[in-house]
Amino acid sequence: FRSVEFARGLAGRGHDVSIIAGYWPGRSLPADLIELPVRWYRLPCIPLNLPVWGRLAERLRPGLALKSQSRSFYQACRLHPGVARLIASFDVTLTFLERESVRFSGWREQLGRPNVSYFPGVIDPNELRRDRSRLRIATSRTVAEQSVDVLKLPIDGVVRPGLSGAWSAVQYRVRPEGRRLIYVRSEEHT
Repeated sequence: FRSVEFARGLAGRGHDVSIIAGYWPGRSLPADLIELPVRWYRLPCIPLNLPVWGRLAERLRPGLALKSQSRSFYQACRLHPGVARLIASFDVTLTFLERESVRFSGWREQLGRPNVSYFPGVIDPNELRRDRSRLRIATSRTVAEQSVDVLKLPIDGVVRPGLSGAWSAVQYRVRPEGRRLIYVRSEEHT
């Protein structure tokens, strides 16, 4: 879970981190996620592995289950007054999936607030072209090159999974006027 590592790293450096994540009633977070030093906001969304729905959706149209999960998570965020206020108020949001990047970056752009998109690859080029993130971070040079060469979508950097050991050896101080960072993820935990 890249998002979990980002959260752990930012919180460990003194940042105030909140995670907005999807869930399905009756399914709880694994212990390692519950123990993260972050604020959790969990909203209902259609899970990818809902027994009948997932298989039926994929048979009807490939990608429909993921699209449905993403859309239901986004709508839950928009409809929940407290979460909608959080998303509107945070200095930066960070999204990890293509469809969430498109939806949340558009919402944040309307508010004059930035979103950072960290994505592992391109699922739907037409959808990704609508991404309004201020920064786009790819998980590999290959993904970055594909995005630039094929989609003409600028990539601002590459952050490979995992952290360099050198980062922890450097003195790091959180500035007193620190900003808040939130990231949005709609992965479901079983």
